Amino acid sequence: MNLTRRKVVAIVFFAVAIMFLFLCLRRNDNIESTLSRMISTRINMNLSYMECFSSSVVTSKCEGSSDSISKYKLVVFTDSTECSPCNISRITDWKDVAQDIFKDCYSDAKLLFIISPSRRKMQEIRQIVEESSMDWPIYLDTAYVFQKVNIQIPDNRLFHVFLLNENDEILCVGNPLYNEKIRRIYKTVIKERNINNSL
Repeated sequence: MNLTRRKVVAIVFFAVAIMFLFLCLRRNDNIESTLSRMISTRINMNLSYMECFSSSVVTSKCEGSSDSISKYKLVVFTDSTECSPCNISRITDWKDVAQDIFKDCYSDAKLLFIISPSRRKMQEIRQIVEESSMDWPIYLDTAYVFQKVNIQIPDNRLFHVFLLNENDEILCVGNPLYNEKIRRIYKTVIKERNINNSL
């Protein structure tokens, strides 16, 4: 009886392990296929439709916000399912990341924060943004235009940070804030593009 029970436990354990492995492999396939679909697609920024907060002042347009051309744009998007106050509190952490990633092309790069909170949180988020200190403008997408026109961006927040080229095409996807590997990928892509453009 004891031996039979051990066999059953071993079989159940083995089945769970196989199922877990299958789910992990399937998840990786989903991530890879989503990334391959996103890379090189164009993002419609539509910044002129958003409220812009710069240096604690709200304006209809921030200086240089009108979808202007920059060699690189690092977009940090927060949708209504994410914790907007949490992401706003981490904005200052992005300074070092941006300086590291854009080390050789800082003047040609832009960091863009786009926040699209739920309607019931809109006023609270507006107040938090107004009170925050920032080095870059924050765009409050009150009309949810960013999500409407960019259907290629999945709901999964893993895909809500991406690097764009001067044509607003996606070069890299992933959050480099706390992931050194993703940060290295961003830097490599920028370095290779700069080398190719200088030839």
